[in-house]
Amino acid sequence: MSIVFASFANLTRVTDELEHLPQSARDLFGSRIGWAVSSFSWEKHEEWGATGKWLCRWAALGADVSQERSDKSKVVGRAVLCIDLFRDRKASVSRPQLAHAEEALLTCAFIGGQKAKDREGYDPEYLMFDVNGWPIEPEPFIARAGGRLLEYVEGNKGGLPWTERSWLFTVPLEQIDNPRTFRAQIADPFWHILGNGPDDAFDADSCACSFPLETKV
Repeated sequence: MSIVFASFANLTRVTDELEHLPQSARDLFGSRIGWAVSSFSWEKHEEWGATGKWLCRWAALGADVSQERSDKSKVVGRAVLCIDLFRDRKASVSRPQLAHAEEALLTCAFIGGQKAKDREGYDPEYLMFDVNGWPIEPEPFIARAGGRLLEYVEGNKGGLPWTERSWLFTVPLEQIDNPRTFRAQIADPFWHILGNGPDDAFDADSCACSFPLETKV
């Protein structure tokens, strides 16, 4: 089998998986008592790729997250899954290459607040990484949970519930090879952080990437 043929076969398999992700993401995320997530849909950005619908380096799909109350449910923010297949964006600041720099990544983000109801409420640049594996815009972030969780803190006063903050964590995509690992590596930490904060969100088996940014507990 030629290298070109094998490479395109891999691209086709990835494409097939991406096409089914919006339909399966809600089931994979599940829910928790007092919480609900809507259906996921693709959010088109410039990074999607201009030469073909599925020829993309980076793509995202999002869903509303609601908190169930006695009278009615309230949308508190947006869950965003980012598929980061390849990147060659040069770093704006010289930093060492991180261990996940040459990995395809699945990033799980939460954008808190009413402005997150659609993709116009946030800039996707803040969900992307450069060629060395660092956030393209690292300055607004601090690291928590031993560097595995990045919290967006620019302009925030601190002390807010985690439903009113914005944060992300990322896992090598190849580690998510079945529904069980998706729930363990993505869904369980997501719901834990949303309801309880980052303490104990990532267990010893977590594959979440670590960022040596300024760290807070």
